[in-house]
Amino acid sequence: MKKIFLFLLILLLFSKKDLYSQWVQSGGPIGGTVYSLTTIGSNVFAGTLYGGVYLSTDNGQNWNPTSLRGYNVLSIRNKGINIYAGCYAYGIFLSTNNGLNWSWTSLNNQTVFSIASGETNIFAGVSYNGILISSNNGQNWTQSSLNNKTVYSISLYGSTIFAGTLLNGIYSSTNNGLNWVQTSLNGKTVRTIITHNNKIFAGLDSGVYISSNGGQSWYQSSLNNKVVYSLESDSVSLFAGTYKNGIYRSTDNGLTWTQMAISNKTINTITINNSRVFTGTDSSGIFLSSDNGLSWEQSPLKNIIILSQANDGANIYSGTKGYGVFLSSNNGVNWIQAGLSNREILSFLIKENNIYAGTSGYGVYISTNGGQSWVQNGLNSQSVYSIAKNDTFIFAGTGGGVCVTSNNGQNWIQTFSSSWVTSVSVNGSTIFAGTPNYNIYKSTNNGQNWIQVIIPNQNYINTLANISTFILAGTPDGAYLSSNSGANWVKTLYSESVLSFTVSGQNVFAGTWGSGVYLSRDNGVSWIKKSEGLGVMRVNSLIVSNGYLFAGTDGYSVWQRSIQEIIRIKQISNTVPDKFSLEQNYPNPFNPTTSIRYSIPSIVNRQASMVKLVVFDILGKEVAVLVNEKQSPGTYEVKFDGTNLPSGVYYYKLAIDNVPYSVKKMVLLK
Repeated sequence: MKKIFLFLLILLLFSKKDLYSQWVQSGGPIGGTVYSLTTIGSNVFAGTLYGGVYLSTDNGQNWNPTSLRGYNVLSIRNKGINIYAGCYAYGIFLSTNNGLNWSWTSLNNQTVFSIASGETNIFAGVSYNGILISSNNGQNWTQSSLNNKTVYSISLYGSTIFAGTLLNGIYSSTNNGLNWVQTSLNGKTVRTIITHNNKIFAGLDSGVYISSNGGQSWYQSSLNNKVVYSLESDSVSLFAGTYKNGIYRSTDNGLTWTQMAISNKTINTITINNSRVFTGTDSSGIFLSSDNGLSWEQSPLKNIIILSQANDGANIYSGTKGYGVFLSSNNGVNWIQAGLSNREILSFLIKENNIYAGTSGYGVYISTNGGQSWVQNGLNSQSVYSIAKNDTFIFAGTGGGVCVTSNNGQNWIQTFSSSWVTSVSVNGSTIFAGTPNYNIYKSTNNGQNWIQVIIPNQNYINTLANISTFILAGTPDGAYLSSNSGANWVKTLYSESVLSFTVSGQNVFAGTWGSGVYLSRDNGVSWIKKSEGLGVMRVNSLIVSNGYLFAGTDGYSVWQRSIQEIIRIKQISNTVPDKFSLEQNYPNPFNPTTSIRYSIPSIVNRQASMVKLVVFDILGKEVAVLVNEKQSPGTYEVKFDGTNLPSGVYYYKLAIDNVPYSVKKMVLLK
């Protein structure tokens, strides 16, 4: 009995260690686009741009992404324990367990702007197809007779259903959606409808309209010159969210309106939960108020699209889609906006004390003071997708080709104009330019002349990276490696769209579309997935800072993970051993991971030794390179993951300064 208890205790400890050995969301950047909000009890759900559905279980103090990721969630509504998420172009997803899991309903190819629930039916307002109805919790849907309109909003008032449409005003139905009648707001776009104190309120592009007779007639309120995106109410107040004019409040049934503190935001959605008012904005995430709208605080939702990253030693810079530059001076704990707030930042380059930011449609900007201010630095109407440098030149990959400057951007010369260039990689005077339709071009004389380099069966190049004498190309079909300057290519990472690379010492990291991050410890020859905790996120950019790898994601801001934990090399002790040692792996047999410990003594006149730890199969074929770097004297531990290998006998060999030291046997037992 004691042995069983001890075994379970050890198992629990190992499980906890694995639980926390994963990616975590950094402190920001905070913000994003929130289209929809709903509440169940103390839980608040937010439908976002690209980030799917987020959940807060503490009234907006913290937010975590649910398992529905990567979608634009335009509408979200609950009926009992069922949560319905309406998406752009992907229909409706359903969760019955508080957002833990989601399933696709049979309405799976529509753009769903609004969802409402009655006693028995669910109503979905969609683009161009009016209203669809489900009587069995979304398993099946039928088209209502309102079938050729775009429906932005649905509201139930007693036995009447109201539908706000694009350019066709409001329709109403008194027989559960079987028949529809157009009301008096003909020709108008109605974005939102609610009922409050026996009145119906409609948000239009010309303000708020009110009906006191069940929708038979409407009159305009005093909020009459604003585009109204959202309406919500509690027992005391009525709130109206507007386009670029923030939120307004009425406490007299819509007779008069007062603008609240967040006066310059676009308010897409409003919900009220436990006396707290939540607003979803078009760029700044979520704001909440605990005093009926008198004061507001930004809730820490991290839903920013990160396109590019850089590190100058003091700060991490994140380039966003439409929100400019954010920076962190404490390794991702906190982030602040650092200028170019309405720009899309596609690329960065750090050169000496200068930071170059490549933008979409506005060329290059430069900052000489750590991001405090920015000045346009040429290529003013170009989209700059990539920036790279050597000792003499800066190269920019643009929508019109490759441009080069020798004077820090004062003047630019176009050196290649045959194609849009997605990525530029530089190794001395050799320049590689990746394109979306003509493969790769190479110059060996700083861009004066170019030749085409062909990767068979591939045209679109997402990203390029130089690793010593190797060149890596990330494509929609995987990663390709060349060891002879592009003359020949070998595919090394299969069935993944590779969007980004970063190199740190002997380690190469690849960011993918939907499969997280991969690690290579042998210059891109072999890869292992390192995405625990990331889920299906799209990783647009990667950067290393102070022992951490930072991933810029598509709608989830910046995530981070310890590099030491990723590569599974841990220095156990810096006490100098008196001899070399390679210990037996533990556990052995193992499934699928095991730990290998080794010691490096001090060598005369040498601070560090070149250490290589390699795993072979029984036929002598190399299957993994666990360590291939210089290490100072000490005791180290590395983890080997055999997830992608079959059961069998394997050998691991330690070599110091290219001299084999020891070989041991281990058994993978699945």
